[in-house]
Amino acid sequence: MKKRLLSIMLMLVMALSLVACGKKAGADAKASAKNVLDQIIKAETNTVNCELELTSGEEVMSFRITGANKDESNGYAVIEMKMTMDPYVMEDYAELTNIYVVNGKEFYIDIQQFLDFMTELDSQFAMLSSYLKLPGEYLVVTLEDILALYESMGIDTSELDLESLGDSKSNEAYSKAVIEVLGAFVDEFAGKAGESTVQISDSKVAIKVNNDNIQAVMDALAAMDVENYFMDLAERIDKIENSVTNTAAMKEEVTGWNDAIKASAEDLKSNGLGDDKMDIVFNMGMNGNNVEMNMNMNIDDSGEVVVMNMSFVTTPDKAQDFSIPASSMDLDTFMQMLSELGIM
Repeated sequence: MKKRLLSIMLMLVMALSLVACGKKAGADAKASAKNVLDQIIKAETNTVNCELELTSGEEVMSFRITGANKDESNGYAVIEMKMTMDPYVMEDYAELTNIYVVNGKEFYIDIQQFLDFMTELDSQFAMLSSYLKLPGEYLVVTLEDILALYESMGIDTSELDLESLGDSKSNEAYSKAVIEVLGAFVDEFAGKAGESTVQISDSKVAIKVNNDNIQAVMDALAAMDVENYFMDLAERIDKIENSVTNTAAMKEEVTGWNDAIKASAEDLKSNGLGDDKMDIVFNMGMNGNNVEMNMNMNIDDSGEVVVMNMSFVTTPDKAQDFSIPASSMDLDTFMQMLSELGIM
């Protein structure tokens, strides 16, 4: 099985993960992907729980993220990790770091906790921690820092207004673009691939891809103008005020998808999957007032087995208060420290 076939399958399910956020669910739902996405975007999401496990052979990496909001612009998340990657073995979750978001424009990252995690992983990192002598436990990254990173990637940010970046008007426009384009994409795909592949109810979308239906999946995608959907999304995002999405890179990435899909469909028809195995299950939608998403992927590509399991749940629990970390340093100070140690 060619690598591009796997890439196409992942594109289909991962594109939908763009929409797992937003504020309050609607009532009278029509059985369409667009309506399901609209409910997700509008759902109340004060707390989030996400788990991700990646397995390749005997190597396993697992992440757990839990977070809570104080309000729309303030909140925090705790990131934990465990792994089995010789020689590193952590059977229980350990805190990797935690991040506070303040006014939607400042991000406090617990760098000391990250160093503690690395030291627990390998005692040699204790030496690095002692040399750094951090002037604060938290590293503060601002929107200005992030925009500087965008500029270093060649993205023009000269016309951006930082005061209104990420405002509700821009967020609503972005959400509308994602809903309309991806909703239409999944609805067309569902009509062509059939209910054995895509099932859409009033509040859920389920996609299943395996050895039994992979030919039907590829034939359905080959009959669609997949490129146009994502080009359309890029064009809509371009028109959104203050958007810093790298739409040029998005357009470059999707160029040629139609030909690649058609070639893969024909190759599959001629040669089949052989001994390779594919089993992908993706579910997304509402469970009462909760937003839920999960994906289970098991790929055996010429003896190389890759497994990914992901679950994502947001709930409308009461928002939680928090205090801004008092001990912190800015990015310039941190980068200067690394430079003096010859790390950067």
